[in-house]
Amino acid sequence: MITIAVIGGGAAGMMASVEAASRGAAVSVFERQNRVGRKLAVTGNGRCNLSNRNAGPTSYHGSDGSFSAPALEKFGVGETLAFANLAW
Repeated sequence: MITIAVIGGGAAGMMASVEAASRGAAVSVFERQNRVGRKLAVTGNGRCNLSNRNAGPTSYHGSDGSFSAPALEKFGVGETLAFANLAW
């Protein structure tokens, strides 16, 4: 069995941990705060807003706002919510 250490228990660290564990890895999460996901828990006015149904490439700024399109198409709102329901 592969053992993985994830440094940081924020949204990305939690997602990486869940994905690695779902593939059979033993995962340890190291977070300096007293709990993981603190910032994620307060999104959406304290309702843990995991997605934005109105998100799209035009919502992103920079020299090429379309860089987000492939990720948004592959892992949309429905997939995000389904993942969260399975993970937690």
